[in-house]
Formats: sequence, C-alpha cells, structure tokens
Amino acid sequence: ASARAERLGRISAGVEAWATATQESLSPLHAWVARSRAALQVAAARIWPDCTVEVYGSWAAGLQAHHSDVDLLVRGAEPGSCAGGMVGALRELAALLEGEEWISQPTLVSARVPLIKAFAPLPPHLAPLPRSGRLALDISLDDGGHAGASSTAFTKDVLLPSLPALRPLVLVLKSLLASRGLSDGYTGGLTGYAIVLMAAAVLQHHEASLGRERSLGVGAALACFLETYSRDPRHAHAPHRHAVHAVTLDAGARLQPTVVCRSDPLLGGAPLLVQDPLDVENNVGASAFNFPSVQRLLREALERLDTASCCAAGEADARADGGTSGADAIALAEALSLDRHEPQEGAMSDCPRG
Repeated sequence: ASARAERLGRISAGVEAWATATQESLSPLHAWVARSRAALQVAAARIWPDCTVEVYGSWAAGLQAHHSDVDLLVRGAEPGSCAGGMVGALRELAALLEGEEWISQPTLVSARVPLIKAFAPLPPHLAPLPRSGRLALDISLDDGGHAGASSTAFTKDVLLPSLPALRPLVLVLKSLLASRGLSDGYTGGLTGYAIVLMAAAVLQHHEASLGRERSLGVGAALACFLETYSRDPRHAHAPHRHAVHAVTLDAGARLQPTVVCRSDPLLGGAPLLVQDPLDVENNVGASAFNFPSVQRLLREALERLDTASCCAAGEADARADGGTSGADAIALAEALSLDRHEPQEGAMSDCPRG
C-alpha cells in the first residue's frame, strides 16, 4: 500500500508540475486571444452593428493546452433572420473575413452546430507555442440556444473551485487525447466539456464514497479515470450485456460514472452517455462515435503510466534528494506522449503531492 501511495504521489507531482508549466508557457498567447476577439468584433459589426463577441471554452475557463482552439461566440447576430438561417449567416461572415489580414483560411463547417474554422497568424517568436504554429479559431453564432457560454461558466465557477484536482487532471487528459486526434467532437473524439464532466464524475464519486475530507489526489484521479473508462462496461458490474459507459447525475446532483443499457433513450444510439448538469436531456457524449479508440488509448496510457511511475520511483531511490517535480513532469510527459515543458526547479518545488 505504501509503495502504491508513493507511486501515486509521484504521478501527482508530475501532473501538477506539467500542468503548471503548460499554462505558464501559453501565457504570452492571452494577448493574441484578446486581439482576435476584438478584431472579430469589429469585422462582425459590419454585418450586425449591435453584436458582441466573447471568448468561451477552454481559454475562458483556464483549461487551455497547446492544441486548444480559441472558441469565439458572436452574440446579437440574429441568424434566424438571415437568408439561409444559421449557415447563411456564417457563410456571409466567412466571406467578409476572407479579406481580413488578421485571420486566414476561414472555412465554414456544416455540422450539428455549424461554425467557421480559421487561423490567426502569430509572430515568429510565438508560433512554436500552439501545435499548429497558428492560433486556431472556432467562430460560432448565438441563436439563443448556444450552450457554450453557460457550460464554460459552470466549469469555471462551479466545478473548478470545488474540485482542486480537476484542472491539472483535465489538462493532462485533453493533451493525451489530442496526441491521437481524439480531443475533438467533430472527428468523433471527446469534446472539452465531455472530458471535464467525465473527470468531475470520478472526483465527485470519490467524495460521495469517502467524504470530502479525504480528497482524491490528482495522481490517483488520473489512474482512476483511465481505469474507469477504459474497461469493458459489460464487466463493470453491469446488469445487462448491452451496457455502455455513462456519466449521470445522482440524487444529490453529483456527477457519477456508471453504465446504462444501450437502449436508454438519453443515449440516442451513441456509444457514450455524458449527462449535462445544465440540461439533463443533453448527451454531451453524443458526438463521440470514436469512443472505442478513446478506450484503447486510455488502456495504453494506464499501462505506460504504471511502468513510468515504477521506473521513476526506482530512479528517485538512487537520488539523494528523492527527485523533483520537474523530473516527474518530464517522466509523465514521456510516458503519455504529452508536450514536454521542463519547469524551472524553483517554480515547481512547491507542487502538492498525493
């Protein structure tokens, strides 16, 4: 038990250090996110004079990683009054943006929630920060039913303050999934909000079982997430053969990882159910048609994480100082194929463990 606790403590130190270094390395991009929002505001106002533009999603919630798009929402566009509705309004905006110097390749994507995908060029000294070398933008219009801003506020104002391990846990999971192209709902992976709710379910389930005073360290939470969602749901104490993974709300309005029958009406034929606390009829996992690939990646990551933590513990025994969180972060990044950031020793020495 003590050996396992030590390994989980080292994983916690690695996750905390890696997450901190990741967000510190991206801090110069905040000004460019704000600049893109302001430029879109000016451009969109030529079509809709009273519109406003806001940032939502990972950059607004403080959950941005190197692969994260900047989500921009145009309010006051009234797409319902435009010829062609939402798609027509977006097409008009995309045509206008074609002539703007601050943005490149505006492309209309017709999906369940249509949007414009584009890029904001960066100066040479900042280009290496995002994986694409440019700031990726997702531009959408609010038709009165857009849930992005409300889910961002719920994440930022409710979940993150109440679950200290959630931020570093989500950052690692998002980057892990991005390494295989599985962090985008448009390609059948998990959306950022789905990852947040699935991770919060693991943490809240632990609190409901053992009490808030026995908080789950981020290392144990990462291992628990990988174990929970990688296993075959038909063998997870499921009462039926046609079970699928689910995150649902319990009687206390807490998110809980569970399984449901494939015929559950909330599932809607999707391979995963993630119930939205803001709209219980909404399945946030509905677009995750590639969830079997997500599960394979989680199984691989669990095996690599266990091997890496054992190796790191052995190396720590050979060092007089017992190792550093910076070294743990590097080992974690190598094990899970994450972007590597070597944090400054002084800046990372106080990261919590366990």
